[in-house]
Amino acid sequence: MSEDLDPAVAELLRQFMEERIPFNTWLGIRAAELSSGFARLELPFRDELVGDPLRPALHGGVLSTLIDTAGGAAAFTQVNVPGDTLSTLDLRIDYLRPGELKTLAAEGTVVRMGNRVASVNIRCFHPDEPDRDIATGKGVYSVRRAT
Repeated sequence: MSEDLDPAVAELLRQFMEERIPFNTWLGIRAAELSSGFARLELPFRDELVGDPLRPALHGGVLSTLIDTAGGAAAFTQVNVPGDTLSTLDLRIDYLRPGELKTLAAEGTVVRMGNRVASVNIRCFHPDEPDRDIATGKGVYSVRRAT
């Protein structure tokens, strides 16, 4: 977050994350905050996201999707060149506790942005308990430059 993200670029990224990726749209992922090197995404709870109806708890795949998407979004805030793309190379997730049946949030922070690889730390939590992580992650993303 060392520099501001152009508001027009932030809006394009928000639209891309929320409206152009069908899986994100189906899940209901929303970009709550985007700045250079940082992304905060939120995912409202729906019954379809339950993975353990006995506990009850959210599906681990929902957590991993939100973590991966937040990491990619954070990295993308530092790409800023039309035509550049990102792909997940590696994603490590530590599940710390079950996700409750309520809104999730994930924050990605770029640790290093190179010419070909971005490294991002990600945390997942409930917005009403911001200091109690549900899972943490480390994402490594391939950066493919258009030029």
